[in-house]
Amino acid sequence: MLDGYKLLRLLAAEQLERLKRLQLFKDEFAEREVDRFPFLSERFAREKIYYSPWSAAEVEGEQREALQEFTRLTERGERVRYLLQPGDLLVIDNGRMLHGSSATGRAGRRVFRRYWIEG
Repeated sequence: MLDGYKLLRLLAAEQLERLKRLQLFKDEFAEREVDRFPFLSERFAREKIYYSPWSAAEVEGEQREALQEFTRLTERGERVRYLLQPGDLLVIDNGRMLHGSSATGRAGRRVFRRYWIEG
């Protein structure tokens, strides 16, 4: 996992402004009625990040350059890793923390549940 807020603070002011205007296609798991979602939005009195590496493909111009810089920062950023054991629960702020998962191995099985917590 990476703290997206730390990465935003590393961007130049003009890059951050470009990202604030950027609209990305939603991912296949998003349970929203919109086709696009802002890269940066304000929810729950905090700025929230909506980012997936695959989403850069449709972005053009100065916004693409800003998104590419953000992506470069994710590649160099300080990662935090957790090794979860059976019965563990990990709850994260999905609008702040950038995250993924690694392979489970042959016998591994995971259960993912996504919950939307509104206001």
